[in-house]
Amino acid sequence: MRLQGKAVSPGYAVGEAYCYERAVLKAPQTYLESGEAEAAWKIFLSGRQAAIQELERLKEQPGTAESAKRVMAAHTDILKDRALEKAIRKRIEQERRNALWAVELVYDHYKQIMENAKDPLFRERAADFEDTKGRLLRCCQGIPEQDLSALGKPVILVCGDLMPSDTANLDREHVLAIVTQVGGETSHSAILARNYGIPAVLGVPDVMRQVCSGDTVAVDGADGSVFVRPDEQICQNYRQKRERYLEQVKQDAVWKHVPCRTADGAEVEICLNIASDDALDGENLEGIHGVGLLRTEFLYMHSDHLPTEEEQMRAYQHVLQAAKGKPVILRTLDIGGDKTLDYFELPRENNPFLGERAIRLCLHHPEIFQTQLRAALRASVSGELWLMFPMIGSMEDIRTVKKQLEQARHTLEERGQSYGANVKVGIMIEIPSIAILADQAAQEVDFASIGSNDLVQYLEAADRMNPAVARYYESWSPAVYRLIGLVSREFEKAGKVLSVCGEMAGDPEQALILAGLGLRKLSMNPGMVSQVKKTLAQYPLSRLRELAQAACQCGSAEEVHQLFQA
Repeated sequence: MRLQGKAVSPGYAVGEAYCYERAVLKAPQTYLESGEAEAAWKIFLSGRQAAIQELERLKEQPGTAESAKRVMAAHTDILKDRALEKAIRKRIEQERRNALWAVELVYDHYKQIMENAKDPLFRERAADFEDTKGRLLRCCQGIPEQDLSALGKPVILVCGDLMPSDTANLDREHVLAIVTQVGGETSHSAILARNYGIPAVLGVPDVMRQVCSGDTVAVDGADGSVFVRPDEQICQNYRQKRERYLEQVKQDAVWKHVPCRTADGAEVEICLNIASDDALDGENLEGIHGVGLLRTEFLYMHSDHLPTEEEQMRAYQHVLQAAKGKPVILRTLDIGGDKTLDYFELPRENNPFLGERAIRLCLHHPEIFQTQLRAALRASVSGELWLMFPMIGSMEDIRTVKKQLEQARHTLEERGQSYGANVKVGIMIEIPSIAILADQAAQEVDFASIGSNDLVQYLEAADRMNPAVARYYESWSPAVYRLIGLVSREFEKAGKVLSVCGEMAGDPEQALILAGLGLRKLSMNPGMVSQVKKTLAQYPLSRLRELAQAACQCGSAEEVHQLFQA
């Protein structure tokens, strides 16, 4: 059986399917018969021990982020809490509740206490109790955890969609390919796959009904085909394709650590997009100009509470130190749209992509924003920090965030805490209104980065997460290139740095057009660096300018594609 989706990350794979779907557990509300209390108590003790061991095992796994380890340690402390243990025993022995019901009642009670607390730090801990309760209920029933941290063998990961929280501890070594039911080329799953060099096909209709765990699946990351229970000839074909592809990737790897230059010697700075505080650990940054986008959402989404100033400061400091003096562009919190937090209620909106997200949400909650700004400023003494604000739509937005930054500086001065004096201030250009005002924006900021994922979405009025309008979301549109060209010219006139950090920058062919439009700084997922450098090295700058001009004069995305076939 052949299914069709959208190819979003190149490569090929054949393997056994692992269908991932989170289970939702509820406790049965039954009373114990006489003499059953001791057995129920042993069920609780055994389940608790299994839950503690599970957390310890996850914490010790190679590659587990420090933020995730902190969460696991907090959950372990809750499991060992004597007051909770005493309350559960009372529910079992005196009220005759079964073990699962006793756990649910006690944990829900403490969760409610936390939710009603006046201290916001206590309110943030409510999510800890909910998460720990779920683990404990599962372990009391002897149900193994179905997560993505210890797959144990190579698999094709099949799921409805992957949320950022699902991939906090992804066992990347054993994921041969990713297939999802929803998602497009700019979704979290797609970005994750390209970042780690994992073949991926997304938006495969009804795939969770068509595939079962254990089925053999072949994935084509070039044309979006997914073969379910294929015959041996198809399997052999895709094994050979995979071998050839991996050999080509190996050969191209030599490009990663050499300077990026066009055929006539024009330099293009290549930077990395990263989404965790340990992403640079052990990374060879030779041939890389720094971090072009540090997505700070990882601190919020891989946690069960709003990260404190100290937690954030340490994480940002770690990245700056790992960058070894190279610039790190830190994007402030970009929550909303397709990114949510379990422990923080976002406003209910008909269209969250056009609502209170990113900088709008931060300005509405200045206590969250100020915490992050202070943490970033304090960390800046450890390296070269550039601070970037997302979802900027007007000159008023720019001036408002600069005032917020001054307030954070003032607070640190009052505390007597040091911070870097030369932090550069920039914006994301992803709303067309600020792109059109690029001449004015360039006078107010030190730099800017074009977030092409959202710029395309807003320019073309097409929700990038909605499969029904996927054909209207077209990053190859001449309108997109014309607008980027406008921004590039204005920032060049002002002598200010402009980069692209969206998925366009990591597409080798689109990188040619961007360089031709005047962009000399591109930031991308690490997995795309070699291919982009190799492609840019094949053409002189004069040819890239001709290509960009031709793309701007095309009437459709299809016509732009044809330029590469001529």
